[in-house]
Amino acid sequence: MEEAAVGTVGNNRGEHGRNGFVLWGMVLLFTLLYLSLIFNDNVWTDEIFSMNLFSEGFAQIVAETAEDVHPPLYYFLGRIARLLFGESLQVQKVLTIIPMLLTLALGAGKVRRSFGDRTAFLFLLFLGCLPCSMTYAVQVRMYSWALLCVTACGLAAWEILRKNRLADWILLAFSAVAAAYLHYFAFA
Repeated sequence: MEEAAVGTVGNNRGEHGRNGFVLWGMVLLFTLLYLSLIFNDNVWTDEIFSMNLFSEGFAQIVAETAEDVHPPLYYFLGRIARLLFGESLQVQKVLTIIPMLLTLALGAGKVRRSFGDRTAFLFLLFLGCLPCSMTYAVQVRMYSWALLCVTACGLAAWEILRKNRLADWILLAFSAVAAAYLHYFAFA
């Protein structure tokens, strides 16, 4: 009974379907908004650091990140994206939109199933509309990847509390380790 009361909007199946349509529409809208932001040529010093590391080999990335404060996983992802799709700034900015899209999808999917339509709506609205989200969604940095992993980690922990399934423990471990190798704050 308690689960049914957590954030659900209505019991009507039609209303539930409409809410899902609205939530997935928000995912699409915010993804298109983020994509529209990749066509500026604005970069700042830390983004240039990232782009320079993308041009290095994997061994050099490890060596340079060992002397820096950030772990190497994001730079590996950037290197792979550069090898596959080229070195354009837009490709590098899309690399940071992908995890934002996935985090939005978690909101419309997993957050909605676990916490209801209202909570999912607020999750998507805040994630999509906050100026810092819009900024970090297109910066050539690891922040959006860390956000995805920390969100997945939190949702896995919630599922462990509710159901204690092995799959949730695996997701928790994977997302926590990935977060730790993306950003030192995500590690904390």
